[in-house]
Parts: sequence; C-alpha cells; structure tokens
Amino acid sequence: MKRRSFVQFFGLAALGTPLMSHAQDSIAGDKTLVNASQSEPDVLVYSNLPNYVWKPFRDLLGRTYPWIKLATTDMGAELWERYFAESAAGTRTADIITTTAPDRIADFIDRGEMMPYVSPQSDALPAWSRPETGLYTISASPAILMYNRFLVKKPPQSIRDIVAMANDDPKGMRGRISTYDAAANPFGTAMFATWLRGKDNDWPVLEPIGPLTRPETGTAVQREKLMTGEYKVAFFSSSVSLVALERPEVKRLVGWDYIKDGTMVALQGALITKRAKSPNSAKLVMDLMLSREGQRALATSGMTPYRSDIEQAGLPFNTLQTVRDKIGEENLIYYNYDRKQLASWPQVVEKWKSVFKAGR
Repeated sequence: MKRRSFVQFFGLAALGTPLMSHAQDSIAGDKTLVNASQSEPDVLVYSNLPNYVWKPFRDLLGRTYPWIKLATTDMGAELWERYFAESAAGTRTADIITTTAPDRIADFIDRGEMMPYVSPQSDALPAWSRPETGLYTISASPAILMYNRFLVKKPPQSIRDIVAMANDDPKGMRGRISTYDAAANPFGTAMFATWLRGKDNDWPVLEPIGPLTRPETGTAVQREKLMTGEYKVAFFSSSVSLVALERPEVKRLVGWDYIKDGTMVALQGALITKRAKSPNSAKLVMDLMLSREGQRALATSGMTPYRSDIEQAGLPFNTLQTVRDKIGEENLIYYNYDRKQLASWPQVVEKWKSVFKAGR
C-alpha cells in the first residue's frame, strides 16, 4: 500500500488541516511512532462490533492519520480460535482485539498474547478502565431493559418491577419475557455473573421470572420480537442497540430504560496483540480510540464514552456520567477481570440453567 511520507504528514498539518491537533491529543507528539507506522500494512481489528459502529471512528482516523486503513470484523467467540489458528500457522492475524468477553480476554492475557503497551492517554482514564498494563476500555456500555409500549401499561424500571409484573399476571407473562441466554452466549454469562455482584442481587430474585422467560442470543432478536408483540419485556440487553431503538419506527413501539436495581456496565476491552504486524499503527489507533476525540466519534454510533472530560452536549446518546446522574453510581456494576470471579462462571451457568430451564 502506498504510504504518505513523514514530511507530507507534517507539511499538511502546517497548512492548517486538523491532523496535528488530533495527533497531539492521541499520541502526545510522538513523531517516531507516527513515522514508523507509515511503512506498515493496514491495521486488522478482530471485534464483536457491527461495521456501522466503526464508521465515525474510521472517518476520524482518516482525517488524523490518512495512511492508516482499518479492517474490522464482527465475530463472536470464534475470533479467539481464529487468532490462535492463524498464529500457529504463522499467517496474518489481528493487530487489535476488542470485545466484551472478560473471561476470554483474561485467558488471552494469561497466555502472554497481549502487548503491554502503555498509552499516553492512560492518565486521562479511570483505573477501572485500564486494569492491566496494555488492556484498555473503548466503551463502557450500561445494560438496559426494553418493553413494548402498547402491551405494558406501567414501564418497568428494575428487575424487581418485572418480577412484580410476573407475580400479578403469571399466565399473561409466560413466554413474554426475554433475556440473554447465559448458557449459549458469553455476553449473557458476563451479564448474569456481574449482576450477582450487586447489592441484594441473588438467584431467588430471578426465580419467579425464570420459568416465564424465553432466552435469546442477541438484543436484535429481542427488539424485533418486542416490536411484533411476541415479547412484552426484555432485560439485560445491550445498549449498543440504542442506535436501532431510537429509529422512529422502532421508538414508536419499543421503550427502554436503565435497570435501577443494578445496571451492569459492559466494558468493551481492547488490547494490542503480541503478534501484531502493524504494531506502530495499532498503537496510534489505540491511542485515538482512547482519546477524547475518539471516544466522541464512537459515541455517535451508540458506544458509551466514559472519560471525565467528555460533555453530554452534542452527543446523540448518553455518556457514562449522564447514566450515573440518572441512576446513581451505587447502581452501576462494572465488569471486571478478577480471575477468581471468572473461575466461578461455570457455576453461574449451571445455576442459570436451573432457574431458566423452563424457558429454554
């Protein structure tokens, strides 16, 4: 791929283009890194995010580092197997991995596959978002609940509200509630395992709705079935779906809210791999994703920015600070990478199966 020279890049910046201002924010003026990146191939990102999420960031990247092209995937658990198979074969694999699977990320790190890169953005980020050297968070997405506006007279604001709906009308709610399938989807496992860490959250709270619930493996399916009236409510859904929920034809039928008695915050973990073929470009991309400008770009496509220097004004979806203001910091339960807690996930899945067995 043809590369622009170091001189061309800084020449354009001197002519008054926005490149230099973005570069200063993202790499703190690291000219050596910028120069080294220009001889590298495209940056390959393995992710669990749909392509539309990346478009605003791609636009920013193109304005900031025109020679860096970003190739992204939208994969589930298979991204890990693909990475290890390609690594074993000595073929090109991911430069960056970003996903919401803390168990798989922890395993990847423990295998020694993460580059321990210290971003110059680190000091601007909260400690929970960078728990290990080289591991960062590009979005902190709160879980939501959804409901059919025409079938639910009083919109629920918590899990206990949904339980109350089920207790009031068990026959009418049977098969009309949905959640993530924790036995079939790692995101679902993470959701339930994280929720259980909240104050007063335990399986007995969920037992009244377990037999009435039909689990799904994705928020898109839940949303579609809420629109048709097949479901009345869904809980522990992904807020990345807010882009779709705010479309007029969907918003007319489906409402949503945060979960007032425990909103899980899914951390979109991101790391540079040890086998990156474009390590310098990957560092620039990582720095830009973590920067104020990068966070704002990702926020326009439904991701949740968490930096303290990002204001709500001008953004189409809520910042994490806005969520805090709405439901209180005490009601936010963050994903983490604690190895002892992750080791308990198989037991969480088995218990989940027993509570939700009738709906599966």
